[in-house]
Amino acid sequence: MMNPIEEYVDQIETGKINAPKRIIKVYTSLLDDLRKGDKYYYDPDAAERVIHFTEKYCKQSKVQFAGQSLKLCLFQKAKFAALYGTKRKEDDLRRFRECNDFRGRKNGKSVEQSALGLYHLIFDHEGGAEVYCVATKLDQAKRVFDESVNMVHQSKALSMNLKKRKTDLYFAPRFS
Repeated sequence: MMNPIEEYVDQIETGKINAPKRIIKVYTSLLDDLRKGDKYYYDPDAAERVIHFTEKYCKQSKVQFAGQSLKLCLFQKAKFAALYGTKRKEDDLRRFRECNDFRGRKNGKSVEQSALGLYHLIFDHEGGAEVYCVATKLDQAKRVFDESVNMVHQSKALSMNLKKRKTDLYFAPRFS
């Protein structure tokens, strides 16, 4: 069975998915590095954990999608697999610490970031985690935070563990 990175590259190479040259270059290079296996390895459990969390616990709150669980597209699964599943052999830490995501308006970036913020707050196994919503405009940062709050309200499991305070969400077991 292929991991999401392999599946994404395969669908690009077979013409089932169109992708920009830069994306093709990034993912084929990443796949080459993983196949070499000298510096990096793929941890399927780490990748699947964030994908599973997002699709199981996070629900949308806007317009026609309100109340529906998030269903990640293959490019999103491949991105999560690359970010969370690709690890350095030398110390078993994630290879990537940052990700730039350039997508047009109304393509689900805020919803995706809301889900990832919740994941980092609860499931990233870091005590005292601090997750910030940062944007060039307050309205955009507030949109991500509000979507996170809405996801918590729609999930019994999340709402049992997270407390909404005035300007943040608090996860008491890890002081996050």
